[in-house]
Amino acid sequence: MAGVGKWSILGFQVFKLKTIKKAGIMACLLALVLMSGWIGGQAQAAEEVVVSVFTRETCRHCQAEKEFLHNLQQELPAMQVKYYDLAELDNENLFKEITDFYGITKGTPLTLVRGQLISGFDKPETTGALLRDAIKGDGVAALGFEQIKNGGAKVGGLGTDSVVCDEIEGCSIDNPLLVTIPIIGNTVDVGKFSLVGLSLVLGLIDGFNPCAMWVLVMFLLLLVQIGDRRKMWQFAGLFVLAQAIMYYLILMVWFAVWDFVALDRIVTPLIGWLALGSGVYFLYKFKTFKPVCSVTSFEQQQKVETRATALVSKPMTMAVALGVIGLALSVNIFEFACSVGIPQAFTKILELNSLGWLKTQGLVIAYMLMYMLDDIIVFGLALWSFEKIGLTHKYSKWTTLIGGILMILLGLTMLLKPEWLVV
Repeated sequence: MAGVGKWSILGFQVFKLKTIKKAGIMACLLALVLMSGWIGGQAQAAEEVVVSVFTRETCRHCQAEKEFLHNLQQELPAMQVKYYDLAELDNENLFKEITDFYGITKGTPLTLVRGQLISGFDKPETTGALLRDAIKGDGVAALGFEQIKNGGAKVGGLGTDSVVCDEIEGCSIDNPLLVTIPIIGNTVDVGKFSLVGLSLVLGLIDGFNPCAMWVLVMFLLLLVQIGDRRKMWQFAGLFVLAQAIMYYLILMVWFAVWDFVALDRIVTPLIGWLALGSGVYFLYKFKTFKPVCSVTSFEQQQKVETRATALVSKPMTMAVALGVIGLALSVNIFEFACSVGIPQAFTKILELNSLGWLKTQGLVIAYMLMYMLDDIIVFGLALWSFEKIGLTHKYSKWTTLIGGILMILLGLTMLLKPEWLVV
């Protein structure tokens, strides 16, 4: 009996040791589970992603991205969104620093997520998918615009390859401006033709007015009477070139004024009223059309004609060339008054779109090519047959009508829906 009791006690002790061992193992497992949950929670808390976005009030693409990010926050509560409104001067300066450094077109929205800059927003299925992948991807989660203004970010965009930007090489991106056609559902890049088309149309309308045309025609008439075709090339060619350079500088001054003023809420409506008034004036000019300049008086025209006659009677020298250039510059003042409203509206539309320097220059050149088209046509007709010049007056009349209608539409758009002018 004593032996049985001994074995019973020993068995109980073994059982007790096994129980303690199992309990210890369970406790360790439970601790590991709790610790892994805590570590996971810490990792999740550390992975809160900050999305920074440059926006402006008149940008419809910005509104579309805001709506998308708001909905995405319901799905990803750890995501934080910080908006930088360009109406605030500090934000505008920061925006210019970043776009200049990375060589990005000055367009909105511009989004920073995990060190990646994404320009523009189309729709949730395209740019939205790109943003979602960037948020869930690799990279520093809490980078803001202030931290990457001097480097440290890469540039990516819809339909383009991501490029690492550094201080030496810089980088550029050709961001498509995509919109979806209703009903059909196809996505097209309107940025390739809409502003270009507007530049060509406004330039053509601005160029076909009688204010500088009568001076060129008079110049050519005097040269035809002299019968010197070489002089015609020299004098008229120099006149046309000087006129183009002068008007280009006028456009650049207007564009610089809009960028300097930066008072969109005040300036845009003012230009809208100016465009509207110009449209009504052009319609009046169409109704009472006369193939003469209504800005200069008869006495002023006689003075210009006297100067032109004195110039063409002399051989081409540096002094005569400067006289021709001076005449072209003075005539541009009359021409600018004759087309008031069109260059202001055109340069304001460029400023609203916040385009880069190269794109702005390209659109201005397109405008200038169409602006100078009437002078080039008259110049060519004079070399071929001077009697054909009268045809240009018919074109001038009908472009006055088209210009009036277009300026009224632009004026109403600037007053009521300025965001429509931002492609």
